[in-house]
Amino acid sequence: MSSKVKTSTKKIEADLSATVRDILDAGKEDSKKVAEEVKKATEEVKSNASKAVTDAKTIAKKASTTAKKTTTKAASTAKKTATKAASKATVAEPKVILQYEGNDYDLASILESAKKAYSKSKKSIKEVSVYVKPEDHKAYYVADGNVGSVDF
Repeated sequence: MSSKVKTSTKKIEADLSATVRDILDAGKEDSKKVAEEVKKATEEVKSNASKAVTDAKTIAKKASTTAKKTTTKAASTAKKTATKAASKATVAEPKVILQYEGNDYDLASILESAKKAYSKSKKSIKEVSVYVKPEDHKAYYVADGNVGSVDF
């Protein structure tokens, strides 16, 4: 080979190497730019996602607070309504007095006397009936099927 061909070949090889280096360097720069843009986009997505989560938590807290207030208010209203209904429904127990031959007999106290007399032998009474016989000054009772009497 001649020296001119060798010189030409070396020059072409050098030019080719420079061109390849330039292409590779350009590719690296483009890759870096793409990587930076991807990184920025990723950070933006993360930021938006974080904001969305924060917003969702805030909305959930507000909904929970509203639900608690509504429940409390409903319970309060129901309690007031029940109290009003109970106070309207409460009727004083009538006091019944039996008058016989100039004497007054309180039937509630006679009933209590019968219950006390029976409860000495039993602890609880499921059903009781009292029959008053003023001419004998006695009250007869039937408590849970057991018969007894009390004087008044």
